Amino acid sequence: MELLNVTVEPAHQQVTVRVRGEIDIATADHLQHILDAALQEAQVSRLEVDMSGVRFMDCSGLRALLHAKERLEKDGGTITLVNLTPQVDRVLSILGFDHSLSPNLLDSKA
Repeated sequence: MELLNVTVEPAHQQVTVRVRGEIDIATADHLQHILDAALQEAQVSRLEVDMSGVRFMDCSGLRALLHAKERLEKDGGTITLVNLTPQVDRVLSILGFDHSLSPNLLDSKA
């Protein structure tokens, strides 16, 4: 198991979170706790999550990110995942999500 390293960089109405390591059942709660703490800052309307250092993510990691998205959307905010590794991009694609954690309706078969 690889430890998860997360740094938080607040700016005016935006927080950038840089994630390195593996986001799985053993580390997802830690990530969710850090995201929750970052979103408690007043007037945060945009969360950018830099995933360039993530070598693995499973569904528990997606759950932590979706939890942050729900918190932000209640107040009109947005979340964007940037610099996705091929592994993370594949998980999102398989599960039908885009880089803003919205259902990717373009890939759905009608």
